[in-house]
Order: sequence, then structure tokens, then C-alpha cells
Amino acid sequence: MEGHTNPHAFDVNETLDNFTTTPTEPESAEAQKPSEQQLLKGNPRGEGNFAAAVRLAKAGIPIFPAEISFNEKSETWRKKPHVVDWQNSATTDHATIEGWWKQFPDAAPAIPLGRVNLLAIDVDRHGGPDGVANFAKLTVEEKLPACPTIHTAGGGTHYLFRQPESGEPLGNSAGSLPKGVDVRGNGGFIIAAGAVRTDGKIYAPDEHSPELAAAFESGSIPILPPFLEGLIRKKPSTISKTKKLDAAPQSPPTTREKEYARHVLDGCAQELSNAAKGGRNTLLNNVAYRMGRLIGAGWIDKAAVVERLAQAARACGLLSDDGVEQVYLTIKSGLSAGREHPHPPLRQPSKKIRAAFTEGITLKWAGSRDWLIVNWLADDLIPEKTVGLIVGESGAGKTFAALHLATSLAVGKPFFGKKINALGGTAYVCAEGAFSIQQRLAAEFSGWIKPYLKADEANRTEMRLADLPIAVLGNIPNLADADALDKLLGTIDAAALEMKEKHGVPLRLVIVDTMLAGIGIEDFNSPTSAQEAMNVLKKISDATGAVAIGVHHHGKDRSRGPAGSFAFTAASDFILSVHREADANGTVSRRWVAITKSRIGETGWTCDFDLARILVNVDDDGREIKCAFVQPLLETASLEGSDDGKAAPESKGAAAFRKALDDALASNDPVQFDEGKYKGTPKALLRERFEGHYGKGGDASRKAFGRALKSQIEELNVVIKLKDGAEWVCDPTPVEEVDDEGGELFG
Repeated sequence: MEGHTNPHAFDVNETLDNFTTTPTEPESAEAQKPSEQQLLKGNPRGEGNFAAAVRLAKAGIPIFPAEISFNEKSETWRKKPHVVDWQNSATTDHATIEGWWKQFPDAAPAIPLGRVNLLAIDVDRHGGPDGVANFAKLTVEEKLPACPTIHTAGGGTHYLFRQPESGEPLGNSAGSLPKGVDVRGNGGFIIAAGAVRTDGKIYAPDEHSPELAAAFESGSIPILPPFLEGLIRKKPSTISKTKKLDAAPQSPPTTREKEYARHVLDGCAQELSNAAKGGRNTLLNNVAYRMGRLIGAGWIDKAAVVERLAQAARACGLLSDDGVEQVYLTIKSGLSAGREHPHPPLRQPSKKIRAAFTEGITLKWAGSRDWLIVNWLADDLIPEKTVGLIVGESGAGKTFAALHLATSLAVGKPFFGKKINALGGTAYVCAEGAFSIQQRLAAEFSGWIKPYLKADEANRTEMRLADLPIAVLGNIPNLADADALDKLLGTIDAAALEMKEKHGVPLRLVIVDTMLAGIGIEDFNSPTSAQEAMNVLKKISDATGAVAIGVHHHGKDRSRGPAGSFAFTAASDFILSVHREADANGTVSRRWVAITKSRIGETGWTCDFDLARILVNVDDDGREIKCAFVQPLLETASLEGSDDGKAAPESKGAAAFRKALDDALASNDPVQFDEGKYKGTPKALLRERFEGHYGKGGDASRKAFGRALKSQIEELNVVIKLKDGAEWVCDPTPVEEVDDEGGELFG
């Protein structure tokens, strides 16, 4: 925990010299009652409590005023906040604190532990179990690190630690700690050091321990020791529970569940292997707990887990630093705690699949309320929970377009100008070329996403490439095999769970790239085989609730759509086609995407794009590594082939070209070429005029000018003439000149 700088901090001259710093012995309830004489006396307590509040605020610890009152009936001291919403109301602001103590002069300063990521081990007697003695026994072998320690007014002790760095923050449950030892953490509060109770007893800092304000400000409060964390996370168990753990699971694990457990173990071992000093033992306990749940469910063998975690502990140096015995004790503790909470069964997609593909018959009446309401993942292009294809010939950029969709979905950026309606993650099933995906994602992030985030004034979070909720799955088996598909779905389940935990978004998209490499069917020209391939996508969508997209090739005649049987087109809910135009040398003059099939939307929409290149890395020899990313040309987006009688909107590039040419033709006199005079302008000068109307310079303007010029030539609106080695862009109609009497000179 880093120290905090408080802009409202102020200096005061306070002292706790009149406070005793030794723990008080528990007194009888009668002795603890506040006397009337004390209550009527002036208010030195208020001054002491205010001084303690100021000390904490100065260190950056938010506080709030709390009431400590004595309950005559139960003969106990009760603590409750003076302010509502105390967790959020707590502050370090001077004026607010001063106002509170004017309003509540007898208040004691209290600390909302969740706000400062702290946890207190609360050791007490209270006439019941002797928590002080029990905790002392617990810490004979496991020594506590030096931590801020407060002796409470009731004779107990608060030991303050930072919350563990991994796993859920600990709350107010004592777990399996001994009787008389409680926990105050996330959602709880404690009375602060230096507070004075109405009977004059104080919450005194231990003179041999670090002072809370100073330790907080310097960031030196230690993390909760792993042995305490393990006990807190571990729920009290009974003999019957232990026996139940050793019993065999009620039903044998499925292939998906075994694959899920293997995937989780791989991830846990990798995370631990890369752990740095400072949180390794805590992390070991956490991953052991997670694996213990899977052992308890019967999905993985205990010995295999212990061996992998021990290897990972060796890799990160924990084994050599803490010793074999301590590492194995931590693993044992985490596994035991996890086995008491076996992982529930994974969703079984096979039942859904049988319902969808074997039984498959449903009955719905017109007007009934249980019809599926279609929601768009990307407006007018991709409906949620459907299956579709991204198709294109080799080199068109279909994989780049697929990754562009995944990154747009990750941050909510429009996809080719089409609104993304909900943030979500992607499982990218890379059946070929997996080695290139990381570079392509890095290019998408640096060239397309990062500028978008910086331009978004409402965005206050600095995002990294690692923050994108995109999981890339490699080494893909033949998904036409049922067991292989189950194995994949188990891995996707694990990725979706981690995606939700790490990134806070659900899985919304699964992409299989390519269909040919991932789904090994015998004959893609066979309608039956093609339908089997599309059924794999349908099963993935049914099992995950995500859109499932296959990346596939165009046929030789791209106007006919996906390569192979027409069943690919028939079974798709949508098809996004990726095209390119290139000359005989392979130089690409245009790329564009088009929606060529949609069950519920219009087809014919197109949008051009460029593949821009950006630096993504430098290799060991200092050579720059560049990679392409999709750069949509939104000014070209249009709905082609509509029959509503309305002309397609003129693109930005076409409009800029027309204006530049009109200016040039109006300002230049006719120029003589071999066969006559024409109104025109040098191509280089026209490009400069175009840039002024287009509003953008550089590569984007150059490409837009080239597209517009090509289009105007194809439509016979302009011709290119050569004069003195330069190209002129001219009106194709020769100019007829006349003499003073009206006689024709040229033409």
C-alpha cells in the first residue's frame, strides 16, 4: 500500500503524553461504567479524540466520528457511527472533521478498514473465551511481523495488516481462528489509536510496535501473514465434512470438467512461477485453495496438483527462500480449505445441443411472449447469440477484420461505424497462424484503440494491451470430433470465468480462425459436411451464449460467397465478406467489407478500409517489427443496391475531389494538347487542392485522392492527358474556341 498525500492535511500540536501505552487489564462491568461525575466534567476527551482524528487525517487515513456508549442492560460497550453511509462519508478533510467534532464533541475517531485496504485481528476476552491467550498460543510457532498494534479500552488488542494481494478481500468473518479472536476487514471499522472512551480509558498504541499513522504514510504496514489468511478463509469444519471430502464424487467428471481443471492448473502454475517477492506465499495459498475446489469436485488428481505447485514455487524462488516444509504446509492448507467448497458442475452443453439438434422441434404461437427478442451486438450487422461467417480470399484481410471486431467489442468502439451495444470479451480460437495473433492485436491496440481512448474525454483509465478481454486459444484439435469440441468448450469456460474476474465483462464472442483448419471435415463441397461444420459453430454458441463466427475462404467466384457448399450460406445468420482489388503485380488499390447475408437486417452495406502499418516491437538485433491493423474509411460507408429511389450518399473523398476539380476547371484557361484544347489542371496541383477540401493530409489524403480519381476515370468524368512529362486531369470534352466573328478555330 502506497502512502497518501492529503491536500487538506494541516499541522497541529497534539500530544498523547498523558495517555498510558500499556494494556489495561479487563475490569468488572461495574468498574467500566462511566460515572456521572466524569460525564459532567469538562471535555478533555473531545480534545484528545479530535487530536487523534487529525493525526490520522494528516497521514491520509480517512476517518468518521463514532459513538461509544455503555449499555446498562447488557453491561457492554457499544460502538456505532454518528454519520450515515460511514464507509463513503469518511474523510481526511480538515473542515469536515472540525465540523463533526463540533457537532459530536464526545465522538471517537473510527477507521473504515475497506477504504484503506486494511484488516484488523481483534483479540478480546469480554468475559468469554480468552482470545488473548488463544491468539498467543497460535503465534508461538508462527511469529507475527512488526505491525501497528493497538491495546483497546476493553483490554483487547488490534493487530493491523494490509489485505492479501490476491483473492477476494477479507471481510468480518473469523473463519477457523480460535474462539475470542475476531476479524474486522472489508465492510468493518475499528476505533482508532488515541481515541478516549467516556470512562477515560483509551485505545493506546503499543510503544514497541510501529505507529499506525507513520506506517500507513510510509506504506510499511505488512501484508496479513499467509497462515492467518488460510485460517480466516477456511470455514470451520466437522469430522463428517472431512469424511465426505474423502468420498468419491457423486458423478464422474466430464471431459470438459477435466479439461477445465487442467487449464486452471496451467494458469495457476504459470502465475506462481512468475510471482515476485512480497506476495508469493499468499499467492501460493490462494492458488492451492482454487485447485482444492477442483480436487474436491473430483476433476483432477491431488498428487498432480501438489507436484505442479511445488515446481512453480521452486521456479519463483519461494522454495529456496522459505524451505520445503513451509511451502508444502501452505499448499496443504490451501488445498484443505478449497476441498471443503467443491466447484459446482459446469454447464453441460451436450443437453442443450441434443435439444437443439436432435429433438429440435419447438411450438410457439403468434403473439406469444416467449419469442426471442433480437438484440444487436453490432448495429445492423451482427445479432447477439447467433452464428455467422467472415469470408474473404487470401490476403483480403479477413483475420484483421475479425481481430478488429474483437478489439472494438472490448472497448465499445464502433465497428466500421456500427455501434457496439455492450462491452464483452472474445475467445479467439486460432487454428492456424497463432504466432502472428499477438503482433496483430498489439497493432490494433496501438494504432486503433489507443487513439480512441485518448480522444474519449470521459475515459480516465490508462488501458494496456493486457487489459483487453481477449483470450487466444491455440493447439486446436479437430473440432468435428465431439470429445475435442468438449475439450475446447471446457477451456472456453475457464477463459470466460477468468475474463469476468479480471476484466469484469462477459464472454460475448467466439471466433474460429479458420474453419478449414479448425473443423476437419472430409468435403467442404458436400452439403452434409458443410452443415456439420456450421453445427460446430451452433454448438459453441449454444454452450457459451456468445456469437460464434467462423473465418472462412471465398470461392473462386467471390460473388457466390463462401467456398464450398451453399449450405455454409444457408446455415449462417449473417455473413461479412472481405474484398480487395489488386493489379497483376498484387498491388492492392482498394479493400472493403460488405454484409452479404443477414436474416434480420439489410444486405448491401459496404465500407472501405486500409491496412495501416505500425511499429509493435523491436527484435534482439534492433530491427523494427511492424504489423498492420484495420483503419476503416467511414466516409465510404454506404448501402449499395437499395431500390428506394434515393442515390447513395456521396463519400467525403468524392465530394472533396469534385470541389477541387470544379475550382481548378473554373480558374484555369484551356490548355493545348496534341488533339485539341481541354479544361484541366496538373494532377499534382489537383492533389493539393483536394487535400484542402478533404481536411486531412498525409497517407489518408493520398489514398482517398487515388480512389476518387480512379472512380472518376472509370465513370468517364475525367481523362488523363500528358504534357511535358506531367499528368493533367481534364474534362473529357475538348473546348471549342471561336474567333471574333464567331468562326470556329478548334474542335
